[in-house]
Amino acid sequence: MGDFSAWLLTFGLAFGVLAALAGLFDFFINRLDRHYSRGWLHMVGNVAVLALSVLNALVHTRDAWTSVVPTGLVLSAVVVGLMVLTASIGRSLTTPAVEGVRR
Repeated sequence: MGDFSAWLLTFGLAFGVLAALAGLFDFFINRLDRHYSRGWLHMVGNVAVLALSVLNALVHTRDAWTSVVPTGLVLSAVVVGLMVLTASIGRSLTTPAVEGVRR
């Protein structure tokens, strides 16, 4: 079972790097996003998520129980929280605000 979770972490990081490259390409191509602080915040948040995920994968390569409690669990929770935050920032960048319309 430990090998399967290591493979999942590896593939997740690989696809995360691909998504980060696509996001960086879009960030530098789209000049409008760079002028807003939310665009920079979104990019920095995504880089932080990827860096913390790599650190989390390294922590999870240790022994079974010590890799999960407490460091791995805390890192996983921080990464998920940052992902939710950056996803909401990214959505605000792609969804136009319409005056007078509630969501």
